[in-house]
Amino acid sequence: MTSDTIERVDYTLEKSTLEKSIAAKTTAPPTNPDLKYADHISHYYKSPLSSVAYHHDVDCITRYFSDQFPLHIAVHQISAADEATRTYTELHTHECDEINILLGEPGDVTYDIQLGDENYKVDSCSCIWIPAGLPHSANVLKGSGYYVAIRLHSSQASSNPLEQIKHIIK
Repeated sequence: MTSDTIERVDYTLEKSTLEKSIAAKTTAPPTNPDLKYADHISHYYKSPLSSVAYHHDVDCITRYFSDQFPLHIAVHQISAADEATRTYTELHTHECDEINILLGEPGDVTYDIQLGDENYKVDSCSCIWIPAGLPHSANVLKGSGYYVAIRLHSSQASSNPLEQIKHIIK
């Protein structure tokens, strides 16, 4: 391992035994002092779904997360989901607004999105806006693709969702 490589270690409690596993190896930004924006690059590592309250691990989803990034962004890679492995999120709320994005070719992945007491069947190439305090869940129904969850903390809050993220997409 070179000095430019970071080894990410994920500790999980499983069957009352603490198991240490290498979650992922990523290359760190070069340590060249002339590169003034190197700290703007965050590296994602594998993180179990069960590390998030109200979420459960399922074989068809790999969760990626970076605690280095100034915003909560989790990327779920969905691989060949079927009915036997699809439910992983319980109804829950957050104290902040959330954006969910389904990515893939149109129709490649389908989710059951619950907002309050209403359920929606949502396909890839869709976005879901979840205001703070709204009970919600997202569970894959079928397919392969990506699900991205972005939580906007109260310091980023605004009545206009685009205003909340415009500093990110500039």
